[in-house]
Amino acid sequence: MINRSLDHNYLERMHLDNIPYKDLRNDALDQYVPIIEDDALMLIRQLIQVTKPTTVLELGAAVGYSALSFIYGNSSLALYTIERDKVRIQQCKDNLNQYDQLNQVSLIEGDIFECYDEVKRLSLDLLFIDASKTNIQKMFDLYAPLVKSGGMIITDNVLFQGYVMSEDEQVPKKHLKVARNIRAYNEYVHTLQGYQSSIYSIGDGLMVTIKE
Repeated sequence: MINRSLDHNYLERMHLDNIPYKDLRNDALDQYVPIIEDDALMLIRQLIQVTKPTTVLELGAAVGYSALSFIYGNSSLALYTIERDKVRIQQCKDNLNQYDQLNQVSLIEGDIFECYDEVKRLSLDLLFIDASKTNIQKMFDLYAPLVKSGGMIITDNVLFQGYVMSEDEQVPKKHLKVARNIRAYNEYVHTLQGYQSSIYSIGDGLMVTIKE
């Protein structure tokens, strides 16, 4: 029988060996900035290596950690990322400048639903949804049409600390609305014609959707 705690520690060490920008990761964790978890990041980076996207849009830049990690070793990838929080925007700019990636990553400042016109002409190979889950289905409906046939839509936090899989009475009241929103979103995308989706129980839950 596998000792799950030892298994987790072993896998965590294995993931960290292959994750770039460990200093940025550690700084974000120290400041309680929500960033993508290591195993989810590794899966996305592997998918990027296999599919070799050239145009990626990220909804929710935070401090730029995931954007930098996605383009690492992929010089032909152009990544656009949207962020509205002014503090996070400055941190993201500083990090992109520190790692000399201001040319490869385009930071778009503003609300996700107000910045659509700035990216609506893009033809996306990959859409990464990692912003607030309050209006997650609306984000999908607005931006999924920009994804090419055969392209991917990856959504983070679709299990939301396990609350999505729990009965409502087991979810703390402060998290109940978000848990319900994500649960509805997961069911919506899974039954949507023209898309094939799978949820992976890694990180905080990762949904990978292929557009037919």
